[in-house]
Amino acid sequence: MKILHVHLECNDLEKMKAFYIRFLKMELEEEDSGSFTVKAGQSRLTFIKSENRPYYHVCFRTNERFFDLMFEKIESSLLPNEKGEVSMFWKGKQAYFHDPEGNVLEMLERKDVPADLLDWFDVIEVGLPCENIHHMQKELSFLNDQFLAESDTFAFVGDNNGAAVVVKEGRDWYPTARGSEIHPIVLEVEGEINLEYRHAEYPYTIVVKKRKKSAKLL
Repeated sequence: MKILHVHLECNDLEKMKAFYIRFLKMELEEEDSGSFTVKAGQSRLTFIKSENRPYYHVCFRTNERFFDLMFEKIESSLLPNEKGEVSMFWKGKQAYFHDPEGNVLEMLERKDVPADLLDWFDVIEVGLPCENIHHMQKELSFLNDQFLAESDTFAFVGDNNGAAVVVKEGRDWYPTARGSEIHPIVLEVEGEINLEYRHAEYPYTIVVKKRKKSAKLL
């Protein structure tokens, strides 16, 4: 499941725009008085002005070269785990930090990202808090989940190229002590069929765009 575009809300557009462009080195793609969009490698990330101050989890994938560069740049702002560590490892290097509105951001180093890239590769995870994990897994069955996790509090739904991180509402976003919250999210992802899903209760929309087939050589 490739994540193409993530639409989130925020309260202070200018502070958020400055952070993502200057601090995280993402290219500004477009903006207007009520939103801005940046490029996170092959993914797009849009923030829309809100009177509220939402709280999200987003994870960015990159290679070891860019991970190390960003780690050095933001090391003093990294979030420690329960052991006090800011440098972690899960299938690759891993680190967490906040943006200006307190969203929990994560960066992951993965060997499948081209080694010569000096940029983010894509958005690989977006958090989707809910009341019932198993019900949400069934709701998202159209994403062709390859993880098939069995937990009452946490599940990845998707595959190694992109996943919704489904957590029980109120469960702390690792490695913080602040519980997850439900706020508006629109995801555009690549899949096998064209489909638009809107959750009946939560402010979640997922738009699936059919994957284009490679042209056959004649």
